[in-house]
Amino acid sequence: MTNTQHDTDNITDSSDFPLLTTATDTNTTVTLTYAQQAQKKPTKIKYARGQYRSHQPTAANLELATQVFNAAQIPPTAEYKYLYFPCNKRMKPSVIRQKLTLVGVDNLRILDAHCPDWNTIALLIHTNYETDLLAKFHAAKVNSITYDYCDPIHLRDQRHASLSREEKVTKLNQIFKNNLLRSLSFMRYPTCHSVSKFFHRQEILTTEELESYLHNSKQKQIADAFPPNATNNQPSSSSSSSQEALQSPIAASDTTTQL
Repeated sequence: MTNTQHDTDNITDSSDFPLLTTATDTNTTVTLTYAQQAQKKPTKIKYARGQYRSHQPTAANLELATQVFNAAQIPPTAEYKYLYFPCNKRMKPSVIRQKLTLVGVDNLRILDAHCPDWNTIALLIHTNYETDLLAKFHAAKVNSITYDYCDPIHLRDQRHASLSREEKVTKLNQIFKNNLLRSLSFMRYPTCHSVSKFFHRQEILTTEELESYLHNSKQKQIADAFPPNATNNQPSSSSSSSQEALQSPIAASDTTTQL
């Protein structure tokens, strides 16, 4: 019998389980059998400090608790703005978004893109994205421009040439509002809700326009998500009740609850 065969027999007799090799560091290894591995005590789950358990609060914890457990409402902080950039021609919104990829702009961060004038592009963004957006355009040697949407010089329609300056400003405000409402119709409801509330705080949208638009926008998205069953062949008397059953119930936040 050779030495190799003798060593193999000793290993087989000493243990009925194959060996496991566990790396402890880069230089040494420790071999464990399956039986030894099973006898190891399970590691206890380490919870984050103060998570779901009582502990001695720190000053930062107490300051955060004061903000959370407070009846005062936090004022809205979401702010949006239009940034304007030059262009060599008027483009469709889809073409504008396609061109924005040339400078690495994330189109998900662009809430609205249109051309208010022949040589101007308007981009609606959250103010948190302004620095990144300007940096991307600066890398392409493009700077933002100042554009006054309500300047009467931009109203070039000859049908309104006889209007006074105040009437032209009113007309331009109405055009801006119409473009805004159209862009809101393409946004998801949470984003649309936040943007419309911001422009309501800026007194661009009235309270009646805001409530009417949010209600219609939400009902439209509910109808798109839960369309009525077109294959239903029930009589017309019960069709209305079946369609009402398919509609999503009104959210609790949309109704005024009196305690």
